[in-house]
Amino acid sequence: MKNKLIVITSTIGRMGGAQMYVENKVKYFQSKGWDVFVFYYLWAENILLPGMVQFKDNYIPDLRYPIQFVPKYCKKKILAQIRDVVQPGEGRIVIETQLVLAAYWGELIAKDLKARHVINIIEEQFPDFDEKENAFFEFKLLAGDNMNATPKRLRKMFKDRFKEEYEKQIRKVAIPCANVVSSEVKDNYQFEDCDYTILSIGRLDKPYIPKMNEEIKKFAVSAGGKKLNVVYVGGSYDGSMEVTIPRFFKEVDNVRCYILGYVFPISRELIKKADVAIACANSVLVSASEGVPTIVVDVNDYSAIGVYGYTTKNLFKREDEKQETVSGLLQQILLDKAFENAGNVIVDIPDQNEVFERELSYFIERQKVEYFDVNSIYSIPIQLLSKTKYLIRKIINK
Repeated sequence: MKNKLIVITSTIGRMGGAQMYVENKVKYFQSKGWDVFVFYYLWAENILLPGMVQFKDNYIPDLRYPIQFVPKYCKKKILAQIRDVVQPGEGRIVIETQLVLAAYWGELIAKDLKARHVINIIEEQFPDFDEKENAFFEFKLLAGDNMNATPKRLRKMFKDRFKEEYEKQIRKVAIPCANVVSSEVKDNYQFEDCDYTILSIGRLDKPYIPKMNEEIKKFAVSAGGKKLNVVYVGGSYDGSMEVTIPRFFKEVDNVRCYILGYVFPISRELIKKADVAIACANSVLVSASEGVPTIVVDVNDYSAIGVYGYTTKNLFKREDEKQETVSGLLQQILLDKAFENAGNVIVDIPDQNEVFERELSYFIERQKVEYFDVNSIYSIPIQLLSKTKYLIRKIINK
């Protein structure tokens, strides 16, 4: 009688924090005797993380559409496909959804499988919910099925509908990957001699990257001929940024670009070569934990928040910090040596297995579950219009 975990996410093909988190979770739950299934809706021709290859056939493209768009017969087909893969039995089934869009699907699938559905939304932005959508997420929160419910995230989720009683449901899940950096992986990259090395950690198709590059160029032009190596750890989904970035810096004589692509794990020796790093969200912790002064970029306006551990503790967006420029902070760190004697930053990255152990206990803490009728969220006219758009798009795509 095996317990089963189903994770519904966007893609398994990239090498971002979400994919690393899911792969680590898969390994942990499988080691505890659970059957684990990952379903996704963005096609992955090349799967970069070995632990995700086993789920390549679990591609369900219609999960990318809002639930009101998909006709009833297609929903039945999706439910049957998942049931055939999962093979529900006597054991407990838990479904985890990681995106707002997927949460509605997760509730529908959970009702079909008589499973518990928990939402663990790892997106950085939330849409504006209408009254019935808000009611669904309130239902999940009050039922104890919101797994990543911090005060800050709940206020972002519910906006002006936030209620003080929600804070009684606080539950924090720490998701940074603890196994990103390795001392066993050797740094075999050859870089030309330079005055300073700037390290960028994160996918190249993240929206802050173009503005960051403009700021690096601005600093390079004003740096009095100092030679800069800009090293990018990460790639873009379609490979376009690997062409665009070198072209952008082509006429800046004192900048050399090195795009390493997706690297996992990252050599500790490589990180230690950097004089400064630039990152956003949990990627900040990768370099900051190795003692490299790390500039944090705000996910909303793509300007700098500050230097992690020195002028900010925020990883995603500023609170009281004033808006900074990346070029200005590069000036302070590299030329003015403003942070040279500030001491080492203590970065608290939680033990991954301890996090997953808490999640496992949380998953099995309740037997009885109830379900929200997600099909009733949208009116019949909205559903008819949405399904018409869906069918037109299907015809065009063919």
